[in-house]
Amino acid sequence: METSEITTFIRAFESSGLFSIVKPTGEEAGHINFEYGGQDWSPAKTNPFVPAGRAIREFDWPVGASSCLDPQQLHGSRDVDDPTPMIQEAQHWYRALRSALGQLGVSLKNPFLILLLVVVVLMGLFGGYLLGNVYPIRTPP
Repeated sequence: METSEITTFIRAFESSGLFSIVKPTGEEAGHINFEYGGQDWSPAKTNPFVPAGRAIREFDWPVGASSCLDPQQLHGSRDVDDPTPMIQEAQHWYRALRSALGQLGVSLKNPFLILLLVVVVLMGLFGGYLLGNVYPIRTPP
């Protein structure tokens, strides 16, 4: 089994999203040294980002910060299956729909309107199902 030499670099990024790849000039137990923008920098280093299957260590450094980003801290104790982003997105679309309908003078508080919307959606689904079965898509033999 052959191992390749591990390459270390720093991705110095700005708030605009612009980034530069910088090679380190030295590395200590808790800091990494490099030159960026004509100055020598020595931010505290953390766990590096490591692409799967590659012999690369990448330290992401916000320009001017005293330490590099830590992948563990970015991920934190967040649950990957947390439904909160989906709930927030649904709330956003509901508010946008409510605002658009409100500008038309329609209120979602009207139970007749809600019933009408549900019936229209169900009729559309049933019509699509019916048309799909009556006129199926045929592929040439």
